Amino acid sequence: MKKNCMKLALVAGCAMSAVAMADKPQLQTNGNGIKVDPVRMCSVKSVNGKLQMTSDWVAYNSFGGRSGESCLFDMFGRAWGPGSTGFPAGGDTMPCSAGFGLGATSRWYFGGTYYNPYMVDDMTAWNSGTIESIGAGWWWLNDASLTTQCLLAFLISEDAQDNTCTTSPDTNIVSGGVILDFGQLAGTAGGYYFTDATGISTLGVTMPAVQDGAASHALVIAEAFDTTTGILTLSAGPTQFMLWGAGAIRNDGLNGCGDQTSIGYDDDNPTDAALDAPGECYDNAFGVCPDPLGKAVAYGAIGCQVDFDGNGFVNGDDFDAFVAAFEAGDISADFDGNGFVNGDDFDAFVALFEIGC
Repeated sequence: MKKNCMKLALVAGCAMSAVAMADKPQLQTNGNGIKVDPVRMCSVKSVNGKLQMTSDWVAYNSFGGRSGESCLFDMFGRAWGPGSTGFPAGGDTMPCSAGFGLGATSRWYFGGTYYNPYMVDDMTAWNSGTIESIGAGWWWLNDASLTTQCLLAFLISEDAQDNTCTTSPDTNIVSGGVILDFGQLAGTAGGYYFTDATGISTLGVTMPAVQDGAASHALVIAEAFDTTTGILTLSAGPTQFMLWGAGAIRNDGLNGCGDQTSIGYDDDNPTDAALDAPGECYDNAFGVCPDPLGKAVAYGAIGCQVDFDGNGFVNGDDFDAFVAAFEAGDISADFDGNGFVNGDDFDAFVALFEIGC
């Protein structure tokens, strides 16, 4: 796939002044997830510093069920496998949950007034493939009396972010992305929004075949997208993605996958549509549960994770092929996507194989 050099075409929202923040606000939890569906979606890429649509706007209508869906990357926290709903889950099933009083749908955030509409995190996906579903949780405006257009942009890069906090990720190369438009959306007050969008594969956006931490994604919460200029206008009110942990570390029984480091970039010091290094580079290892934290986003693909030979069927051949790869220490047996092949991968594969797809 041809890659296009990108500096994101973003402008800060005009309703809120940019205020420098020396430290993050105190972490809080919220377990009141409110499901919303987008009204339309499109795919984009970056050309000469501008986002260019690579599809028309496609009306969203839920696109049916989730049969045979597999995990590509999961920082959101949802079940994977037959009967999964895509809803946030697992907050109460991790070994560390009780010590923090977490409920099933609890997610972390920096309080209702925190403002961070643009961010970049590194990403180790479990596998490559065409993205079929996107799950995400976010806080929006902090005032139920306010209503404005809400868009979420998910922009995938095959470039690693600089975890030494020396170089801004603004110029990372983007291989493709998705914009979900939720239309006019009232502010949250007491709960966070989450989406469980399926049918994304109709847009043809793929997760790159990069599994060693050398990939990243830019996440944008916006209130407008000018398709002529290619500019996203950042949300002008308090907003942020909710925070959760990687599937590879949670041990919540949900068959999540993927991993990332604790380092991330947040446009909050000040919020000016650019990520500064080192001033907006943060270590997200806060000593909470799970740890470290990252933006609550998940990507799924069509297919079954335990269809190891990729022939469309799950049977003993898949089990034998996985065992052979596992015993050889082949990276294809890194079932949880954390960069290592060990007993955790074997246990995770067997658990999901027994469930089937």
